Amino acid sequence: MAEKKEVQFENIKNLGALLKENGMAALLEKLKSSEESLAAVRKSLAEKAKALTEARLEREKEEREAEARAAEAAEAAAKAEAAAPESVPEPAPEPPVQPAPAEEPASAAPVKHEEPAAQELPAEEPAREQPAPAQQSETGREPARDGARENHRDAGARGREGARRDAPREPRRDRDSRPPRQGQTAQGLGNRPVRPGQGPQARPNGPRPQGGAPRPLKPFEAARPAAPAPAKPAPKKKDKAFEEKKSISKRALVKQQVTVADFDENKTGYRKLRPAKKQKQVQNEQFVKIEHAVITSEVIPLKVLSEKLGISAIEITKRLFKEGIMKTINDSIDFDTAEYIASDLGITLELKLEKTAEDVLADAFGEEEEDPSKLVKRPPVVTVMGHVDHGKTSLLDRIRKTNVTAGEAGGITQHIGAYQVTVGGKTITFLDTPGHAAFTAMRMRGAQATDIAVIVIAADDGVMPQTREHLAILSLLGIKNGLTVINKIDLVDEEMLEMAVDDAKSLLAGTFLSDKPVIPVSAFTGKGIEELKRALQQMTEKAGAKSRKGAFFLPVDRAFHISGFGTVVTGTAINGEIHEGDEVEVMPRGILSKVRSIQVHGASVSTATAGQRVAANLAGISLDDVKRGDVVTAKDCFTASKCLDVSVRLLPGAEPLKHWQRLRLHVGTTDTVARVSLLDREQVLPGESSAAQLITEDPVVASVDSCFILRTYSPLVTVAGGKILMPAGERPKNRQMKAALLEYLDKLSEEPPLKERLLALISYRGIITAADAARMNEVSLVELMRAVSPFEARAEVGVIRGGEAVLLSKRKIEELGETLTKALALFHGEHPERKGMPAEECAKVLDLQETKFTRELLSLFEKQGIVKFADDRARLADFEPFDEELFSANVAALKKYTIQLGYSMPSIEEAQAALSFTAEEMKRIIAYLKEKKELALITGAFLLFPEIEADFKEKLTNISGDITLAAVRDATGSSRKYALPLLEYFDSKGVTRRVGDKRILIKK
Repeated sequence: MAEKKEVQFENIKNLGALLKENGMAALLEKLKSSEESLAAVRKSLAEKAKALTEARLEREKEEREAEARAAEAAEAAAKAEAAAPESVPEPAPEPPVQPAPAEEPASAAPVKHEEPAAQELPAEEPAREQPAPAQQSETGREPARDGARENHRDAGARGREGARRDAPREPRRDRDSRPPRQGQTAQGLGNRPVRPGQGPQARPNGPRPQGGAPRPLKPFEAARPAAPAPAKPAPKKKDKAFEEKKSISKRALVKQQVTVADFDENKTGYRKLRPAKKQKQVQNEQFVKIEHAVITSEVIPLKVLSEKLGISAIEITKRLFKEGIMKTINDSIDFDTAEYIASDLGITLELKLEKTAEDVLADAFGEEEEDPSKLVKRPPVVTVMGHVDHGKTSLLDRIRKTNVTAGEAGGITQHIGAYQVTVGGKTITFLDTPGHAAFTAMRMRGAQATDIAVIVIAADDGVMPQTREHLAILSLLGIKNGLTVINKIDLVDEEMLEMAVDDAKSLLAGTFLSDKPVIPVSAFTGKGIEELKRALQQMTEKAGAKSRKGAFFLPVDRAFHISGFGTVVTGTAINGEIHEGDEVEVMPRGILSKVRSIQVHGASVSTATAGQRVAANLAGISLDDVKRGDVVTAKDCFTASKCLDVSVRLLPGAEPLKHWQRLRLHVGTTDTVARVSLLDREQVLPGESSAAQLITEDPVVASVDSCFILRTYSPLVTVAGGKILMPAGERPKNRQMKAALLEYLDKLSEEPPLKERLLALISYRGIITAADAARMNEVSLVELMRAVSPFEARAEVGVIRGGEAVLLSKRKIEELGETLTKALALFHGEHPERKGMPAEECAKVLDLQETKFTRELLSLFEKQGIVKFADDRARLADFEPFDEELFSANVAALKKYTIQLGYSMPSIEEAQAALSFTAEEMKRIIAYLKEKKELALITGAFLLFPEIEADFKEKLTNISGDITLAAVRDATGSSRKYALPLLEYFDSKGVTRRVGDKRILIKK
């Protein structure tokens, strides 16, 4: 586990070094170069893919051309083979008039001529039904030939069908009509005469027609002995199938939705369409009903939502339209709308936001809750306090078996002494604090990290003033465990000892030590020392482990120089832990340094944790840069301030604490002067507590929940103390802010967890940077953003991440949103033609300094549905803007059209009709031009622009003679319809004055 944590902290250090040494810029440059290389690779791959696609298309084109050429060649070869038997001369040279010799070659000719035809037929018609092998004739002729011979009676009819299918088959009619040769009879048929169409003249002289019609019998075939009649195929069925294949065109195939898969392997015919099978497949599909879906963003694109809900995006748009929401499939909707749509479908929609970058980084730092791995066992700290010369150091010498007292000046402790002693096999750290009144501040520094307090009272002196003050300091610092030691019992008798014990118990009544042991001892003789050790051992066993959580905080109580090493600071670590090589900050001056080495009680270590006495050797810093009262802290986690928000408690025996009273403040190792600003009263009475602010004269660095002591300035008497609630406060400027501050401090006084502290801070400040909030709560920025994320998801806090992250309270967002919506309403009323208010103007309205921050804020408002923000302009959510460029173009078109008409001024209706404007567009244009005083409406609703008005005035001055209606009409080239409204308009403006039927110019 320790190795794992060490790796985690090593990662943190590496991340810090990366951020400090501007390594982020180099990393971004590398990423940019990688993106450019990736873009080049993508471009190269795209070009190669394009080249491969072009090559594939070219190859497919060549293959199709080759297949077409092969098909043409096969068709030509088939035609040549079909024509070959017709062109080969008969083997018998005898003339045809001699019938006897003609019969000799007839027996051989069919064999020669039938072989090619028999080989060709399967290639042409593979789909035809083939007769059984038993149907072959004696001469080896195929059944198809015999079938054709059997069907010779229908040759004429089939020839006519072939003529309708294919034009080249028309010569069959000539072949059928040719008469048989003279003297030739049908062999094997008795004396039956040859039928028409079976004679030798029936064969055409041209090439054999292509098609499926049976070939008519030749005369020599008919003269042969009849072979056994084969089984007669069903010609109608075969002809029908043949006609179906040949009659289907490309358009018919497309209409029937025939694809390549519907054809057989030889591509010579197509299979039957199988819509029933496809429907069956659809019916067999199993649909799973969606009952629950998870959305990972608050704004969901409709396409993504359709996949989640299992319906089409178009169906979602229809449902939105029914609800009055106009969306396209490329738009997005918010989660509430999506949840409503899902509920209609009976689907539960759940929102699970994806982890942000801060959340991913935060996982490496563990959870907010206290983890046992965050606790470190350390020796408990026992702080010994008491009046000067009551034997505190002597008591520790007896326990440690040393003689520190002999080396002290005058026997008085002037510095804090830290010692580790093994008691009962367990190590205990003892802090020896000065008892003299002059060392009160140092005594307080030793009490800061106390687990167990030991009050030492001398039996011969009894309770002294410093004893009372020490007890008051321990009470104000919140110490809860301890005991009382009556020392020097060897100097008194039993009666005196009893009086000393009674005196001590009277002092302790009502304090945290009232029910704790009172142990008489003698540091000189050693009497009671073993009993004291046993009591301390029992108390230390109950002391819990100290948390390492939080930013490192070490108040400096000593700073000195060691030759060869440099500056060394010592103190008691209050929070967190420190490692060798860590970067630290010396506050309040903010001087950066690095930890060279660490010692804890004289032993060199690599890590020191809260509660330990630490000596740290700092690099790059001189002894003049650090002094007692400074604080060594983790970098960028603390802020120096002159205003501390506190809860102050006045001691019962003190004088009332007045508002703005000047007191001495002791916090950590800091000793300064401060004034107490009471927030809800004029004074605090003895024993009472109140929220207040400490206004210091010097900057102070303090930790949250640190305790402080207030002493009167003169004389130096402890009167009050308390706890720091917020180490970096702000003075309230009015009563309203003061009331908000009191409410905020009341919440902090309850010691809430980090998340509630943050929410209270953001609610109080309204708007605060994430870095400031992290420093005020002494956490890293990662821990802060992790704690804020639940509030952001519930819209209780707004987060703006553009540049430096800024946090806004819900109330602040509502106030800014209300201010902005009022300003936008006025803006839309004054400028209805504009798309919206520019971001720069919005920044002025909201009293924000940075326009970039304003843009991010407007984007946040848009997510929350307050406004619409696009094209760097904000508008109300229900405002429908129109195209500003189109509006300007329409204004220019109206002006140009009207000026071109000159004194034949158009009316509003005429201009609207001529320019095809809508009534709303015309209304906006007229209002816009009138507001800018670039248009006047005169009698008759005529449009008058300043250019026409100026020209008309000039023409009036140039009229020689009286200015009459006729003269004006002639001067302008217009009619009475336009001239009279112009004159009346000029009369109303005071340019002219009517006198009878004339007008005179008024000189101004």
